[in-house]
Amino acid sequence: MPIILTLNKSVQDLIRAKLESYIFSNPFLEATKKYQELYKKLFKGLLKQASVSKYLDNSEIPEVSSFIEDLEFESPKKVKTFKISLTKPPEKYIFLLSDIFSFNDGKIPNLEKVLLWFPDYLIKFQEFYQILMYGDGPLPIALRFFIAIMGVSAYGCDYLLNRLITHFIKNGGDIKWVQLGLDHCPKKLQKLSEINLILAFCPWKLKEEKFFSVNFRKKNIKSIIS
Repeated sequence: MPIILTLNKSVQDLIRAKLESYIFSNPFLEATKKYQELYKKLFKGLLKQASVSKYLDNSEIPEVSSFIEDLEFESPKKVKTFKISLTKPPEKYIFLLSDIFSFNDGKIPNLEKVLLWFPDYLIKFQEFYQILMYGDGPLPIALRFFIAIMGVSAYGCDYLLNRLITHFIKNGGDIKWVQLGLDHCPKKLQKLSEINLILAFCPWKLKEEKFFSVNFRKKNIKSIIS
């Protein structure tokens, strides 16, 4: 009897979900094939991909492995399967997906899968994200992610929220801030949350006085508002 069958169902379901994620979110074709072989040995039934988008059927979204396969073996100017026009050498997109894969703990997240329809935009998106969250600057990386968490929380986007929380904790963030709420965060962040809500729902109501509560320098306030 396979060892996996001796595990309780919740653990089996978790392993199945992880394997499915690796299969459908892996830019390395050979690795994907190995995961598929392992899946067939461990589980019966069809391999199912979880829904990628609330608004699109999975068949309407480029598959990561097919995208890479077309880049490597088809026309360098166009991804044949999905008719996506490319402007850069295939290696650029392969390196891009490899970076995203490594950065996100061994998978291509759903947002990036959808953005494969616009690969040149995805390159710019990834470059901007890396600079914004990891580039030089006075704010610690964990604090940047928590400010992003505050912004996303205002709109109730669970997918992005969970993703940001993961990176917040990975970069040394205090898990109590997430679990127990703003009351357990530094006072400056609590005051910043008021500005965050105004920016989220009625930015035209933002006044200079609000920035004084967060100890911004007066000379910088007008440029910040702009």
